[in-house]
Amino acid sequence: MFVKFSIFVICLSSVHAANINMVEELLNAQRELSIAHEFTELYMLEQLKMWVDNLTIITQETVLPGFFDARDEIITIIDDTFEYINSFESNSCKRDVHWRWERQSTIIGSRLQFCIRESHRIITMEYYDLNLHHPRGQQLAAHTQNQGLNILSQNSIFEESGTIYRNINRRLRELLGRAMPWVSIMDELLELQKHHIDYANKMIKMCYTMVVDNFKVESNNHRERIENC
Repeated sequence: MFVKFSIFVICLSSVHAANINMVEELLNAQRELSIAHEFTELYMLEQLKMWVDNLTIITQETVLPGFFDARDEIITIIDDTFEYINSFESNSCKRDVHWRWERQSTIIGSRLQFCIRESHRIITMEYYDLNLHHPRGQQLAAHTQNQGLNILSQNSIFEESGTIYRNINRRLRELLGRAMPWVSIMDELLELQKHHIDYANKMIKMCYTMVVDNFKVESNNHRERIENC
C-alpha cells in the first residue's frame, strides 16, 4: 500500500504539467507535498494504533481477567480449607495445621504478583520496541514536508516552468526510498509482535493456572495433615 501510494504521488506531476502556469504549478506542488506528508503521518499513526491496540487487548482480555479469576478461585480454596480444618477438634496438631495454612494463605498473593510482574515485563518490552522505532517514523513524516519547503526555497527551480514538479518528485523519490526500510521494519515488528502476544497470552494463562493448581495441592496436603492429627 505504501509503495503504491508513493508511486501515485510521484506520478501526479505528469498530468497536464505543460499546460499549467507557475502559480498553479506551485499550488499543485504544495498539495502534492501535503498529501505525501499526510500519508506518512497516517501510516505512522495507524502503525501506532495497531501496536497499542494489541497491548491493550492482552491487558484487558488476559492479564486482568486472569488475575481476578485466579484470585476468586484462591479465595474459595482458602475459605473451604479453613472450614474443613476447623471442623476437627482443637489440639496442638490442629493448631499447627491451622497456622501453616494461614501462612500459605498469606504468601499465595506473592505468587499471583509474579504473574502480574511477568505480564508487565512482556508489555514493557513491546513498548520499548515501539518507542525505539516510532520517533524515526515521526522524523520521516516531518522530513517529507521539509524537503518540499527546502526545494521551494531554491531560486534555481524558478528558472523555467515545469521544473518544480520534477525537482520535488526527484526529492520525494529519494525520501521515500529512505523511508522504505523503516516501513519494512515496522511491518516486520508488527508481525513479530503478534507472535509475541500469542506467546504471552499462553504464558500468562499458564502462570495463573499453575498458581491455582499448586495451591490446590497445598490445600489437599493440609487436609491430609489435619486428618492424620
